[in-house]
Formats: sequence, C-alpha cells, structure tokens
Amino acid sequence: MKELKGIALTSIGSSLISSALLVEFYSANHLMSKYFNERKRPKNKDPESKISYFLIYLRIIFRFNTIWIHTRSLFLAKETTVSILPQIENRRAKRALSEKPIPQEILDRLLQASILAPSCANTQPWRFVTVSEPQQLTQLKTALTPGNYWALKAPAITALVTSHEWGARLDHGRDYAFFDLGQASMAYQLQAIEEGLCVHPIAGFDAALAKKVLGIPESAVLVTLVILGYPGDSSHLNEKHLANETSPRTRKPLEEVASSDRWDVRLEPRPIV
Repeated sequence: MKELKGIALTSIGSSLISSALLVEFYSANHLMSKYFNERKRPKNKDPESKISYFLIYLRIIFRFNTIWIHTRSLFLAKETTVSILPQIENRRAKRALSEKPIPQEILDRLLQASILAPSCANTQPWRFVTVSEPQQLTQLKTALTPGNYWALKAPAITALVTSHEWGARLDHGRDYAFFDLGQASMAYQLQAIEEGLCVHPIAGFDAALAKKVLGIPESAVLVTLVILGYPGDSSHLNEKHLANETSPRTRKPLEEVASSDRWDVRLEPRPIV
C-alpha cells in the first residue's frame, strides 16, 4: 500500500511540475516579446532604460533556467516511477458473474498464455480441461460445494490437472509439477484479466465426482477448478460474498513472507487458530 501511495504522490508531483512548466513557458514568452519590442525602439541612452533592458534580459535567462529544472525533474519523476502490472493489481477473486458466453477464441487465448509459462526441465506438466458446452457444464457444476453457489452462473470452467510423475523430481523432495502448474495458472489468470473476465480458482468441489465427469485418469490430480465469466449482477450473492466484492485485500506484511540475504525468524508461519 505504501508503494501505491508513493506512485500516486509521484503522479501528483509530475502533474504539478507540468503545470509549473506551462506557467514558466507563458512568462518566458511574454518576456521575450517585451525584450524584442524594446530592441525595436530607437536607441535610448538613458541609464534607467538600459538597466530596465538588462533586467528583462536577466529575467528571460532565469525563466529558461527554471524551465530546464522543471523539465529535468519531470523526466526524473517518470523514470523513477515503478508500478505493479495492472493485471496483477486488478486481479480479484470476484463472484458476481454474467452468464454471457465467452467466445472460443478468448478461451483459446487463455490457454496459449498459460503454456508460455516456464517449467523445470521444460516438462510442461500442466493439463487444462475447459468446459463450456452447456450439458457438460451442468454436469460439472453438480460437483460444486454449496458455498460455491455463485459459480452456477459461470459460462465456462477450466480444470487444472497435474501429477508428480509428469514434472521434474529432484532431491530433497523438490517435485516441480505442482509449482509449474501454479506458474501456468497465474499466466492463465492474468490473461483472463486482460480479456476483461472474472477469474476465480476454487477448491470447494467434489474432486472424485469432477474427475469422473471429465474423464480424468485416477492417477492424475485435479488441483483446482477455475471459474470464468464476465462481470455480472451481484444481487444473488449472500451478505459475506457481497462484502468481499469490494473489500480491501488482506495480505501479510512483507517482513512475514520475504527477507533479504538469509532466512529471518519472522518467516516462520504462525500457528493456525
């Protein structure tokens, strides 16, 4: 949040500098006109006139120097402004969905984005099953838990599947399949945000039933169902979910999840109550 406030302040600062530049350009233009008008007049040997003429000249130099300072500050402000990608900043697990169908080319584009994700040893252990055919979609929705009632409006659902055996398996328990699926999942979600969709991965479903409906092999793991849809009416949401639609994000402080140079004791997870 502090970073975002800093970006906002930088933007305000840039706007103020830009306004100041306009004022300085106007003043400089006015003084230049006055300077050349003075030059067109017959030579006046009056010392007072010469001093006035010289002062105008100095004021012009001062104005252009001020313009240079403001211009440099403006470019420096733009160079030092670092923002979070809008797709990341705007991503929220929304529940208010429209039943409007999602064009097939958009669904295909989400998949194209997801397969560009990196994977250990290029194993690409992710598998996606996208369901949009009405009858099959209705069957899949029978696997949803009651708390995911809102997903019944979804015009498409994508199942994300992997297995430890499909990815790189290294020493010390470093099985990369689920990590790689996570990377592909985030690419999928960011592309969905770019397409103007709501995208909401869920864990609340009967995995065995969903696997049966989709024909997923028993040896594979159906990790999540990703609910897709355009933004829609929120009137059907319960009180809790309605509040979540616009509530602030809750995130742990950086010092609880990240450290520099070495492990920090503050990174130890707190007991779940």
